[in-house]
Amino acid sequence: MKKFHKKLSSLLLGATLALTTIITPALAADSSITYEGRAEKFVYVPGSEYSDTDLFDNFKNVMPGDSLEQTIYVANNYKGSDYVKIYLRAEAHDEVENPLSEKVAEKKESVASMEDFLSQLSMKVYLGEKVIYEASADELDGLAENVLIGAFAYGAGAELKVTLDVPIELGNEYMYREGEVDWVFTVEERNYPNHDDDDRKPKPEKEPKP
Repeated sequence: MKKFHKKLSSLLLGATLALTTIITPALAADSSITYEGRAEKFVYVPGSEYSDTDLFDNFKNVMPGDSLEQTIYVANNYKGSDYVKIYLRAEAHDEVENPLSEKVAEKKESVASMEDFLSQLSMKVYLGEKVIYEASADELDGLAENVLIGAFAYGAGAELKVTLDVPIELGNEYMYREGEVDWVFTVEERNYPNHDDDDRKPKPEKEPKP
């Protein structure tokens, strides 16, 4: 069994707040992260000017009163193992071990000011119909440890849906603010073992010959 980790600076939010609380509908665009194997690791779409691994194109230029949604498809495109297990966790930023990315720091954002901005926003993460995270965008306890997204054979995957609610009372002091959270995906390559393994998938039974 081999494990691979990938840190994605993937939750990037830009707030463009008007003097009035105008609600503007967002055009939904799907994102994806695909495991391609040991050489390519992950391929992620769409990326942005902030980061090549940004998965949240729909969470830009938020307005007071917005309810936004981002769908992320997680898939396995690797034929070198029988299946893979993909996990997700989130990491907050700090001033020392995980500083803000260069693009966000250029906006004169600090870790403290960013956390204040994120604390105003409500976020949910769904795995299928199951809610695996529900809190303000700065509170990551629900994703602090690895959460299993699924065990996927080649060509299989799952869908994550992320919703973001912006309070209509959000004031102009948050104009042009940025928020950033790292999502870390971990992959375990698995093969059907010939020895005891409580975590293995059963091999399909052969059909009897006529």
